[in-house]
Amino acid sequence: METTQSNPGTLVQQIAEQLRSDILESGHPEGHRFTTELEVAKRFSVSRYVAREAVGRLRALGIVGDEGWSGIAVGKPDVVQLFSNSLPFYVRNANDMLRVARLRYVLEIGVVDLAVANATEEQITRLEKLAEAFEHASKAGDSRESLDQLDIAFHGVFLEMSGDELIAGMHRVIQSFFSAAPRYCPDSYYPNSPSDHQSTSWQHAEISASIRARDPEQTRALIRMHLKTLLDPKEISGY
Repeated sequence: METTQSNPGTLVQQIAEQLRSDILESGHPEGHRFTTELEVAKRFSVSRYVAREAVGRLRALGIVGDEGWSGIAVGKPDVVQLFSNSLPFYVRNANDMLRVARLRYVLEIGVVDLAVANATEEQITRLEKLAEAFEHASKAGDSRESLDQLDIAFHGVFLEMSGDELIAGMHRVIQSFFSAAPRYCPDSYYPNSPSDHQSTSWQHAEISASIRARDPEQTRALIRMHLKTLLDPKEISGY
């Protein structure tokens, strides 16, 4: 690999990219000793500082771990954590927020078959209880924040039914982001009026029932109805 020392930042990036390619091509498993900062410095004829910076970029992504007594080991990135750290910096305008909303929609529609097939009795019961709790909270006139949290919990259990922590984890990040940044959210993302609350309560109950009946088509239709406002750019406000 040819490198140039005219721009230290560019050099660091070049070395980091080469190391990343080496790890991919090697196929080494997580935990396998890969290199050391000293070896990197010698290989690319750079200072220890430049080598440390290059390795640090990979470490920040979880591609490698910290350097121990035997060297630097191949890591396994925590994709959910990376997504969580990056998402607040990705959303800069309403169009960005719309893309995130659409991602949530795709996740939930796409997971229906897995959720219906893999849902346990305990998970279905939890979903039903959350649907009941939302209905009771709505009728009692509880705050929007309380209703938001119940809705988040409901959808969290639904994604948990997939049996895939990556799917459930990505959804938790999106849900938490929307909840923490209400100015980005469409007003109808979570119900806001009594009529909205009634509609959401009915949808929660029907979704729970369709999953208990192991009916993926009905569940998909209900989820699509429940999340339809996420596809409407007019509903994204705050900018």
